[in-house]
Order: sequence, then structure tokens, then C-alpha cells
Amino acid sequence: MIFLSFLPAPLLAQEPTPLPTSLWGSVERIAHAEQANPPAFAITRNSLGRELFTFAWITADRGGVRQSMRHIEDGALTHSFDLTLPPLRPRDQRLFPAPENQVHLLWIDDDEVTRIPSLFSALVRPNGEIARGPIPISEGGVYEYSAAPMPDGSLWVAWAGDPISEPTLYLRRIDFDGRPALSIRAAANAAHPALVGLADGALLAFWIDMDGGTLRGARYAEGVRLELNALAPTVSLNAGDRLLDVRASVDSTHAYVFWNIDRQGMRESWFASGEIGAPAWEPPTRINGYWGVTPASGDFTATLAASAVNVESGALTVLTFARGQLVGSESVVRLNKGESVISPPALYIAQSRRCLLWSSPDPFAPAALYMTQDS
Repeated sequence: MIFLSFLPAPLLAQEPTPLPTSLWGSVERIAHAEQANPPAFAITRNSLGRELFTFAWITADRGGVRQSMRHIEDGALTHSFDLTLPPLRPRDQRLFPAPENQVHLLWIDDDEVTRIPSLFSALVRPNGEIARGPIPISEGGVYEYSAAPMPDGSLWVAWAGDPISEPTLYLRRIDFDGRPALSIRAAANAAHPALVGLADGALLAFWIDMDGGTLRGARYAEGVRLELNALAPTVSLNAGDRLLDVRASVDSTHAYVFWNIDRQGMRESWFASGEIGAPAWEPPTRINGYWGVTPASGDFTATLAASAVNVESGALTVLTFARGQLVGSESVVRLNKGESVISPPALYIAQSRRCLLWSSPDPFAPAALYMTQDS
């Protein structure tokens, strides 16, 4: 979500608000931006072991709309810079690791000619140069997508395309050097894709079958579908309800799918789980007391970690799942009085390091984008 309102200079020059409190340690203010989503984020490591944190966000001001980026290198924030991309209305940016501290950048933007929402990719070097792109990935309109990094530095991307009344689900691989392969038509009348890349190079793909209201799951190897199962019923929606997103992940034994729902202003999160490869799962269960539950990206661990917001306290929380069950919670960030989050926080795990990212909108100034890490 991006705010495109432009603010008078006196408001932009206000003193920054105090940093929120994190039980993990220090909090970094990454940027101020007109967006409700956390910054896109990835941790990369080159052949010499040099580690780089990369952040990306949308800048919108009197100078126009730009895609901006900065790093944390050797523990210090670098200066931010704007990418040499020609954005119109960029949104839903995501970052994924590529070789030699490069990153794959994905985002949705309006096509320059047709003005139809399309999915784009670019391979970005550490200095901000565009090594490849921008490349249109989707065919026809796209309103939602999912991506899964693979062990070789490549990506699998899925999106639901036009027509929106009967969307078609597509898959496409982007290699480690940012080059897309041919797209694969995966399913008809299917929406809300969620991908998970496994350590053995296999790909798990989940989506909602719009004909039967069923969660379906498929396993792919080298782009070839090996199995397809109707796993469970999807979460029921009433008139006026909105399905905000569907996400997926795995732990050492189970796969999980999460639903985030807005029921006329009330947020809910649900999940379903089953053993990896199981042909059927139990129906979805509501996660009481939390909203915006989003599985971590980055490295997989024996248990599954997910970020969430505590309904009562508003605290940013990390939930732990194991063997298909919610087994623990850890309150991490207490926001300052008057602060809130509109979009769910994001959790990233790499080399046993956990990074929690969020956006805290301000009605009188650009939102602050934050990160705290547990190293």
C-alpha cells in the first residue's frame, strides 16, 4: 500500500519521533516513505563472505515517484539512492537474494502503453546499477503474485492474471542472472498463489480453486508438475469480507498456508497445515488473538516463525509453529503511544539471525520504516 499525498515542507521537517522499543535490541529507522508496507528486504553474501543488508521502498514526493534503496554494510546504514527505473505507480515491491550481493527486485506497476497492472523484475547490483531489467514478467493484467527463491539463486514466480472474474494462474522461472524462462499455465480459475522453494530444488505451489472454494497444492520439479491435491476447504467469506493475502511456508515436517482476512474492518488470521506431501489436510483454524500473521522469508528452520500483530496490545510479535501447531509467541516490539501499523510486519531469517521490519504511518508526515534484529 502506497500513499501518494504530498505534504507541505514544514510537516516534512518535523523532528523525528522517538524510536519504538524492541526486546531484541536497537531499532533502525530505515527511511521515511509514503507507504504502509514494511520495506522490501534481503540479506546477501558474496563469494568472499561479505554480507549485505538491502532495503527497498517507494519514494513519492514533489519530485515524483521513485524506487529507492539503501544498505546496511559492516553494521552501518549507507546513504539511500534511487534506482534508474521508469516507475509509474509501483507497488508490492519484494527483494530476493542473487549471487555476488545482487538482488532480484519484483514489483507491480502499470504498463507504460496499456496501463494494465503488470509484474516486473530487475536484477540490481550492490551499487544500485540495474544489471538486467526492467523486464515484464506477467502476460496480461496481474493483481497479486508470489515468489520463492531457490538454492541456486534463481526465483520461481506465480501470478493470477486476467480476467479477474476467472483468473488464470501462471508460473515462471527467473534464473540467477535475472533472465526469465517461458511462462507455464498452471491452473484455470485459480487465485491467491503462494509458493515455497524447497532445499532439494522442488517447488510447492498453493492456490485457491475458485470453482470449488478449495485450497489446492502441487509439487513441481524443473517446471514439471509431479502431483496435484485438493488439500482443504478455504476460509469462508461473507458479503463485505476481503481476503487480503494467502502465504505459505514449511518447517522440517509440515507445510503451512496462512489466510489474512478483513471482515468489515476486523482483522483475522487463519492457517491450515499438513505433512509435506500429504494428499489432504485438516480444515483451516483461526489464530486467535493475532492479525496479519505472515510466515518468515529467508532461511527455513526446524520450526516455522511468523510475524504478527497482537490484537489487544498492538505489540509486534513472532509466533512459532511446529508439526502443524502454534506452539509459542514472543512479543518483540512495543510501539510508542499513538503509533500503529496498517499492514502486517515482515520477518526475515538468515544464518540464525532474525530481522523484523514494519511501517508505522503518521497522519501528518511520511511513514517511518523500521527494522530490529536478533543476532
